[in-house]
Amino acid sequence: MRLSLFCLLIIFFAQSTNAQTVTVPYDTNTVTIDGVLNSMEWQHRLEVVIPNTSTDSVIVWCKHDMNALYYAFSGNLDAGPAFKFPEVLLDPQYVRTTAWQPGQWWFHVSAQDCEHNGAYGVYDSCAVTQPGWDAGPNFTPSPPASNMVEIRIPFSKIGFNPSTQDTLAMSVLVSNTSSFWKLWPMAADTGKPDTWSTAIISKIPASINKVKVSKGLKVYPNPSEKVVYIENLTPSDRVVLTDMYGRVIRSIVADRRTISINVGGLHSGLYMIQAGGSVERIRVMR
Repeated sequence: MRLSLFCLLIIFFAQSTNAQTVTVPYDTNTVTIDGVLNSMEWQHRLEVVIPNTSTDSVIVWCKHDMNALYYAFSGNLDAGPAFKFPEVLLDPQYVRTTAWQPGQWWFHVSAQDCEHNGAYGVYDSCAVTQPGWDAGPNFTPSPPASNMVEIRIPFSKIGFNPSTQDTLAMSVLVSNTSSFWKLWPMAADTGKPDTWSTAIISKIPASINKVKVSKGLKVYPNPSEKVVYIENLTPSDRVVLTDMYGRVIRSIVADRRTISINVGGLHSGLYMIQAGGSVERIRVMR
C-alpha cells in the first residue's frame, strides 16, 4: 500500500512539474510599444492566463515577427495592495538547466525597466529607457493607471537566431518583488529554467491561410484515424502537431527519417503538422 501511494505521488509530481508546450505565432503586424490595446497589432497571438485570485487574473499575449518577441500584459496591474509588475523569463538556447546560468534572461517592468543575464531579480541594470529592448508604459505612483504593458525583446538581444533555431524556454509572471510571484505556467519556478514552458517559434506567417509543403516531406495517411506517418525528416527536426488555433498537441524531436504520431485520441477535425520549416494540414477522423 505504501509503495503504491509512493508511486502515485511520483507520477503526480512529474505531471505537475512538466513544462507546457506552446506555439508563438509569426505575425508581421507592427506593434507600437505604448501600452494601448490595438486589435490589429495583436490580431495573431498566443494567449495565456496568470491567475492572481479567484476573481482576478492577468492576460498575457505573445507573438514574434522574426526580429523580436512581443508581449502584452493586461489586467488590474496597479490594483490591490501592491502593483503587479510584468516579468519575462527566457532560455533562448533551450538548455533547461535546474539553476540559472549565463545566457538565460530576466526582464522586468516597473518604474524602470530592468534586465539581467544569468540570474533572477538582480536590479543592477535598470533604466527608464533600455538601449536593447522596449517596454511601456512604466508604473507611476499616481494616475494614469498602467493596466496594459507592452514589451518588445529583439532576438538579437538574447542571442536567438529564428532562421536556424525554433525552440526556446519561456515563462511570464507578475510580481510585487517582495511577497508574491504569480507565474505561467503555474508549475514554473523563477529559479529553475527547466520548469518553464517550451515555446515553438513558428516560421509560417499567421496571415497566410494556405501553405505549401516542401516536395521532400511526406505525411500519410490523410485523413487518418489512428496513426500519421511523417517521412523524409532530418534527424533532430522538431515535429509539432497543433490544432487550427495553434495549440500544441504533440511535440517531438525526430530521431530517424520516418516517424509516426498517434492521433487516435484526438477529436475529429483539421490539425497541422510542422516539420523542417514545412507545414501540412491533416484531417483526423473518428
